[in-house]
Amino acid sequence: MSVGHGSGAGTSEKRSTVKRSVFPSLVVSTLALFTILVTPAVSGAQTFPLTNPCPPAATGGTCQPAGITTGPDGNIWFTEENGNRIGRITPGGAITEFPIPNPPSLPVEITPGPGGALWFTESAANSIRYITTAGAFGPRFPVGASPDGIVMGPDGNIWFTEPVANRIGKMTPGGADTHFSSSLNEPGDITVGPDNRLWFTQGAGGRIGAIPTSATPSSPSISHFGAGLGDPSGITSSAGALWFTEHGASQVRRIDTAGNIGPPTPVGAGPSAIATGADGALWFTEEIAGRIGRVTPSGVLTNEFPASSPGAEPGGITAGPDGALWFTEHVGNAIGRLATAPPFVSPPPPPPAPPATTKKAKRCKVPKLRGLTIKKARARLRKARCKYRFRGKGRVRSTVPKTGRTTTKRVTVKLKRAARR
Repeated sequence: MSVGHGSGAGTSEKRSTVKRSVFPSLVVSTLALFTILVTPAVSGAQTFPLTNPCPPAATGGTCQPAGITTGPDGNIWFTEENGNRIGRITPGGAITEFPIPNPPSLPVEITPGPGGALWFTESAANSIRYITTAGAFGPRFPVGASPDGIVMGPDGNIWFTEPVANRIGKMTPGGADTHFSSSLNEPGDITVGPDNRLWFTQGAGGRIGAIPTSATPSSPSISHFGAGLGDPSGITSSAGALWFTEHGASQVRRIDTAGNIGPPTPVGAGPSAIATGADGALWFTEEIAGRIGRVTPSGVLTNEFPASSPGAEPGGITAGPDGALWFTEHVGNAIGRLATAPPFVSPPPPPPAPPATTKKAKRCKVPKLRGLTIKKARARLRKARCKYRFRGKGRVRSTVPKTGRTTTKRVTVKLKRAARR
């Protein structure tokens, strides 16, 4: 679900050991659970709504489902950023929600990991945590600054990104973490490549990176590919290569393990997360356009399906155990399902390019960002076509210029960590 140029081989490392076992006695949530029935959408997708407004949310509003993955139990698991909960949905549509102990947590991304559990990043708590398939939460492991993307590596460790600190992190199942930095700039999504390296996007740097599991603080061996890509966002492994979305350029691209980047496939506005479907095609969410797209392994766009409603902002996406694609609707406050069955209809040709005109400085109207996470603030700034930079850590406190002002300059977004309870 959300992610510079650099020179030299500057490397910094921070290591800390958490003297706790990953599998001590677990705390099982006993709060009420509920089941939701499926609601078909006009697009052919199905939607499974969450509670609205979201009861536990400190700021009100929706639960804001974000990251999503298929668990080892054959169910689909997802995070609720604003609800401070982890959700589980069966292929039949029954939803169960587990409140995370000791909020605020702000869970972002989630992945299957060691011990058959689901591991997730906690942006507000600067930690990583896990939940068993029975709904029991493990301990909280502090790892640094606002972790975002997460995946279990082929070495059995948890690998994660820290876009605010410009680092890649590795954590053992026992909680000992190591950090790597080598000209990184806002690493975001992360996945295991066919070469067993960890591949990740770099939003601000416009590059794709790769790091081997053998990396050490003194020799991180981080490789960088591409330059000036259009805000790489999501990345996935498929058929011996990797595919990634370019959120800012509205494109999908392939990169092989040697770092050769293929030609772009233009798609709808704001492609975000991407996953390989059971049909072998690449499926992705279009956050701004509010659609789910499909690209063949040869790079041909075949479909763009509307989400359940305009403005739903589909975020994370995963291939489900039933062969369908499951995705989160961050603003629509729902989980969506889309089958991969043919026939597929080619989308209409793009409209002709407008005539060339003299370039003028682009103006943007500063959107309302207060209280948002970095990930959601970045999405709104992109939608408003604003240039931006973040200062600090945590949630958005204020912006310069203020909300509603129009500017041609870079928007400075000031962050502040939430007070611990």
